[in-house]
Amino acid sequence: MPAYSLVKTSSGTANENGTSSANIVKLASNENPYGCSPSVKKFLGAGYDQFNRYPDSDCFELKKKLSEKNSVEINQIFLGNGSNEVLDYIAKVFLTSGRHAIYGKYCFAVYPLIVKAAGANAIVADPTEGFGHDLDNFLSCFLPSVTVIFIANPNNPTGTYLPLNRIEDFLKKLDSSVIVVLDEAYFEYSGQKRNSVELVSNFPNLLITRSFSKAYGLAALRIGYAIGSEKVIAYMNRVRQPFNVNSIAQKAASIALDDNNFVKESVELNDLNKGYLETSFKGFGIPYIKSNGNFFLVNVRNFTPICDGKIRSAGTTLASELSKNGVITRPVDNYDLPDWLRISIGTESENKRIVDVLNELREQSF
Repeated sequence: MPAYSLVKTSSGTANENGTSSANIVKLASNENPYGCSPSVKKFLGAGYDQFNRYPDSDCFELKKKLSEKNSVEINQIFLGNGSNEVLDYIAKVFLTSGRHAIYGKYCFAVYPLIVKAAGANAIVADPTEGFGHDLDNFLSCFLPSVTVIFIANPNNPTGTYLPLNRIEDFLKKLDSSVIVVLDEAYFEYSGQKRNSVELVSNFPNLLITRSFSKAYGLAALRIGYAIGSEKVIAYMNRVRQPFNVNSIAQKAASIALDDNNFVKESVELNDLNKGYLETSFKGFGIPYIKSNGNFFLVNVRNFTPICDGKIRSAGTTLASELSKNGVITRPVDNYDLPDWLRISIGTESENKRIVDVLNELREQSF
């Protein structure tokens, strides 16, 4: 997998286009387009007067709320500077030279980076025909040197989803010495009613990672967490640097957990706008993968004449044209998907904007 590629910023795109960032629509990073909880905004707007003090290294208040919300002990929770840092700590603790990690072909781009950084080797499992995780293939390529398996559910960048009973059956077939990372950054959007955390009591090798960057709308503050057995979390805490989660992020996340209505409304609006985009893609004749997240993976190879077999990356070409028209999307060449484009689900007006631009581009054929 090629190196992780950074997404264009609104300000950078505005500068390229000679316009204001207010005129740019960003549908590239799967953020919550409705911002964050009003209660969090109130806290942030009130000002903070403890910048001279180090944060609570144990994140006690936030851990307490997470433990109550998920019916686990405080010692079963690990906090990080975004779920990316949590994933990085997992790799540091459980991977090293001579060990292997398994992940799917179309997986979160961070997995290959942290495996490589840990000096370990990767085994890439082929996907299903629908671009989802094929857990049978995960098992078929298993080696005795495998110590970590990464499963994003819903998966990024495909949006595919595995029912929890499939995950449970998979865990039953593995030795308890193999750490299974269930990456649930998009958990709130999945529609899953059952909390996967309940599996941890039966499978002490299961580590569930989640984020406040998506449905909770706190991407700028960088905060995420893992829930696992006390033994596994203790191993991770041995190498965790102190003060790795800043005070503002801790407090904002704690407040956000209390506002269930904001998350519920965000998810409902996401589902409503998802239907609008699905209808639009069908109208354009653009194939897409059914998504259980707040984004779509769409195939744009045949969308316009210029994308039809004439270039290596239809996704990058279309993303460039959309950017020129003030809409930022995510090419996925680095996932080995040159014909595809990942499009975040935005607000009603943002979604209408990209549909209007796609209409214009189709008529112009660039």
